[in-house]
Parts: sequence; C-alpha cells; structure tokens
Amino acid sequence: MIPCPIDRTKWKSPTILQWYRSNNNYTKPIASQFDNYPVYIDDFYRNKYSLFSNGSLNIENVQLNDNDTFECRLILIDRGLLDIKDKYFTTLRVNGMSIKSLFVCFFFV
Repeated sequence: MIPCPIDRTKWKSPTILQWYRSNNNYTKPIASQFDNYPVYIDDFYRNKYSLFSNGSLNIENVQLNDNDTFECRLILIDRGLLDIKDKYFTTLRVNGMSIKSLFVCFFFV
C-alpha cells in the first residue's frame, strides 16, 4: 500500500483524487476518484491496483516491474476549472522480497 497524505476534507469544492506513474510520464491516471463516487481504475491496471477510501493506492502482488515513482494528485473543481491543489510523490523500490518507499510532498495554495 502506498499512502496519500493529502487531506481531501479541507476543500469545499468538488475534488478529484488521482494516482499517476512516471512510466507513462504522469499523463494518464491509473486510478481516480471524484468526491464520493466509485473509484475508476484504468483497464491496464484494473487487476493489480485498487484505491482505499483514504486515498491510499493498493498494489497486488508487487513485482520488480512495479519499481517506479508514483504521484498522488488532488484536483479542485472550481466553476468548471480544474486546479491542482496538492501533489505527493513517492518512489517505490522493489528489490527481491524487500520494498522501500521514499516520500516527497508538494502543497499548492
């Protein structure tokens, strides 16, 4: 599990929580959730990833090819405009049976 420490409750406007991987240049979300609607998982990752209600990304059967940098992003929807409010990066390193994560957090106002 990769935690996403972004606090979605501090925003009154609708929000979208999205997870990205660097292997697709952070261009296509692998998991998304708009407010309390059902979670969307990209078809390519559907059997491997899931999203917990707290925004954490769950990865099933972690393998060496899961080595990557992941980004959790909170997007605020305000008057039809999308505004990235928080970004949180973590690097997942898988080495045999050992898993390590490095965390970096960015906050925008």
